[in-house]
Amino acid sequence: MQKEINIRIGNAWKRFWSLKEVMKNPHILMKDKTTVFNSCILPCLTYGAQTWALTNKQSRALRVCQNRMERSMLNIKLQDKIKLTNIRNKTKVEDVTYTMKKLKSKWVEHMIRSKKKKWTKEVTVWCPRYGKRR
Repeated sequence: MQKEINIRIGNAWKRFWSLKEVMKNPHILMKDKTTVFNSCILPCLTYGAQTWALTNKQSRALRVCQNRMERSMLNIKLQDKIKLTNIRNKTKVEDVTYTMKKLKSKWVEHMIRSKKKKWTKEVTVWCPRYGKRR
């Protein structure tokens, strides 16, 4: 799973730097940068997140990646000691952990609504038997 997370982070950074004319430009409004981030970069970071079972360390790696990108958008260095809450208030970017939870719940709802007899639905709604095995 860690390999997949590293690939996602790498792809998100590639997308970020391919859009650096927009993301690093101080003359472009933050609202426009946020729209680009939420529509182009965040999906690269969370692609396939519907099926991920993340540890705290992996979830933290995704948050750190997003925080670094937000700092880069605002041209803020770590040495400036600006709190992440202040940065998030300026950028108004959707949190990556919230996005992943939203994607997971949408996927579960989709599986439950499905009329077909798929193994993914069976696994999603499966309930173990009570009592001991014989």
